[in-house]
Amino acid sequence: MKFKAGLNKSGINKKEQEKRIRKAYNAIHDLLTTKIYDGKDFNEINKKQVMPSFNHAADAYLENRKLFLSDKSIRNYELGINFFKKYLQEINMPYVLLDCIDGELLENYIVYMKEYISPRFKKSLSKFTIKEYKERLGAILEFWFSKKRVLTHNPIKSIRIGYELIREQKDNSTVFSVEQLQSIFDYVKKHRKPPYLTFLLLIYYAHLRPIEICRLEIKDFDLEKRMIYLKAAKSKTRIARKITLDAPMHNHLLSIGVDFKKPEIQNYYLFSNHGNGRITYLGEIMYKHKSMSYSFKTMLTDLGINTSFTKYHLKHTANVHELVYEGLSFTEVQIKNGHTLSKTTEVYLKDLKEFYLENQKEEKERVLKFNI
Repeated sequence: MKFKAGLNKSGINKKEQEKRIRKAYNAIHDLLTTKIYDGKDFNEINKKQVMPSFNHAADAYLENRKLFLSDKSIRNYELGINFFKKYLQEINMPYVLLDCIDGELLENYIVYMKEYISPRFKKSLSKFTIKEYKERLGAILEFWFSKKRVLTHNPIKSIRIGYELIREQKDNSTVFSVEQLQSIFDYVKKHRKPPYLTFLLLIYYAHLRPIEICRLEIKDFDLEKRMIYLKAAKSKTRIARKITLDAPMHNHLLSIGVDFKKPEIQNYYLFSNHGNGRITYLGEIMYKHKSMSYSFKTMLTDLGINTSFTKYHLKHTANVHELVYEGLSFTEVQIKNGHTLSKTTEVYLKDLKEFYLENQKEEKERVLKFNI
């Protein structure tokens, strides 16, 4: 190219040489962007992607999800994916390519799930399990369609399960009343060890999930700034959060007898357990919150509260109480929860309307005053 452009021609000065270089560069750029590959425009040229097998596609999808989801969530995803792999084995298509998964195969898979009987439990799959497994498969196909752009469409979007998933109308309330919550705190102070109460208060006041509380170490607390620094590795959503401690929670932490500034215990978990599995403050072994599930249900039975409630519902309760009684806005509640999407917060507030109508006894004073 440089000989054709005359760059080596004797007698040309530096200025003329630079001019010819720019001319050669523009000519090359024009060829690359307009007239290569049989006259096709540069933007029309697509490198052909290698079509992966379903097994490879599923593995790649899970690796991507591990960046955002907890190990428990990943295991739930794997259940649905492995069930589809089992189906492929039974129809002798274990290495099927992703683009060979069409509407007919998916409809047959839905029929297979409906007719499946578990050899272990001698039971069929529930409607909700079938829906969940279908969604897991759809997520993989959508990933390779919209993100990887290997598939030309997502075939599962046109597949219907064949029945409406409507839950039975029953008392599915997820909110404790103020009186119930006070009775729980009173009961715990009388019949449980002090760390038990601290654990429940962190769910209610700090909007933390039980597994996140278990992962808290002393170094994550800054009581002078009234803050908990939840690292991404300890968060269920794998997103780091700063949690402001409300006055009741802050005062309680100051009263439990733990020196949060002591250098020797900075790497200790706030909650640990004795050899018998019971909760205690401080230890090198992380407490397993499922250990308190039975005692929590026992407490509800003793208090005459519906035993369908769990400790998780303290978080639901906190969201509703803060809107109804504390005067917080929806945005403030969303921020306290660390939710990126408002839809996530709405899940916790699904019982807000019913709770408000049942528990807002006093008439609220209107702010706007009109001369009527």
